[in-house]
Amino acid sequence: MLIKLPSSHSIIRSIQTGTLLLAAVTGLSVAAQAGDETAVRSGKDTKDKNVIEQAPPAEPKFYLSLSGGAEFDEHATKFLSNGVAIFGPNPAVPAYGGNLYPAKIYSKDFSSTHDPVYDARAEVGYKVLPYLALFGGFTYSHGNGHERRVGYVTDTTGTTFGTPGAQRYDLYASFGDYQAYSGRGGFKLTLPRTILDFIHAPKAISPYFMGSIGGKYLESQEASFYSGTKPAFVNTTYGTLYGNSWVLTSELAFGYELKLTRNASIILENGYGYDTKPESGNFNRNVAGANKNGDRLYSTVSLGGKVKF
Repeated sequence: MLIKLPSSHSIIRSIQTGTLLLAAVTGLSVAAQAGDETAVRSGKDTKDKNVIEQAPPAEPKFYLSLSGGAEFDEHATKFLSNGVAIFGPNPAVPAYGGNLYPAKIYSKDFSSTHDPVYDARAEVGYKVLPYLALFGGFTYSHGNGHERRVGYVTDTTGTTFGTPGAQRYDLYASFGDYQAYSGRGGFKLTLPRTILDFIHAPKAISPYFMGSIGGKYLESQEASFYSGTKPAFVNTTYGTLYGNSWVLTSELAFGYELKLTRNASIILENGYGYDTKPESGNFNRNVAGANKNGDRLYSTVSLGGKVKF
C-alpha cells in the first residue's frame, strides 16, 4: 500500500504556522507573568505607604453640536389645495389675445412639489442633571422646487388650436424653492446606564430622546402655471402662493451618541417635525383656493458631531 507523503511546501508552511502560534502563546504568557509581578509589587508597595486616591475629573456641562440632514414629507398635509383659476393668454403669443381660460387645480402634497428638504443644524446645550440636558438651536432648511401636473385648463371656445367645441388640456405648475430659518429650544433625555447595561448596550453608545419647539421663518413660496401644449396658450409669471411667514415648529426624535473621546462624539437622530400653516399669498387674484393649507408633517434624519466643554 502506498502512502502519499506531504510535499516539502506543505511541511515548510506547517512549520511556519506552528512557529507563529508558539511565538504568540509565549508572548501572552510573558505578558501575563509581567502583569502578575506588577500586581504583586503594587500590593507590596501599598503596605509600605498610603495611597492617595484622586477624584475623577468633572464631567463637562456644556456642549456644541453641528449636523446636517434631510426632511421627508409624510403625505399627511397638502401644500397645494384644490382650487380654481382663470388665466389670461400667453402674452408671448399675440394670436391668443383676448381669450380667457378657466382651470381646475388639484391638491398636491409637499413631497411632490419640493421634497426632499436638506438642512443644517447648530445646537448649544447644558447638562442640568446626569441624564437631562437643555439646549437652544438654529436650523436652516432648503428644498428645490419641482414641476408637476396639477390639473387641467379649458379652451372654452375651441378656437385656440382650431378645434370646434370646448377642449381640455393638462395644466402644469413650476414651484419656487423652499427656504426656512428656525430657532428652537428643547431637551434631551439620555437613557440611564443601568437600563443600557441590562440590555448589554456598548459603553460608547448613549441613546436619548429629544423634544423641541420654536419659531420658523418661511420665505415666500411661489409658483407659475402653464398649459401642456406647444406653444403654451397659458404661461403665467411666478406668483405668491404663501407669503413671508412666521410659523410654529416642533420636533420629537430618538438619537444615538457614539463617544469617540471623553469630549467628542458622533450623533445620529431620527424623528418627526410639524410646522403650522403659513400666511396665504395673493396670486395676482387669478388663483382661488389653492393656497389654503401649507402646513407640514415630515420625518427628519441628521448626522453630526458633538463637542463637550
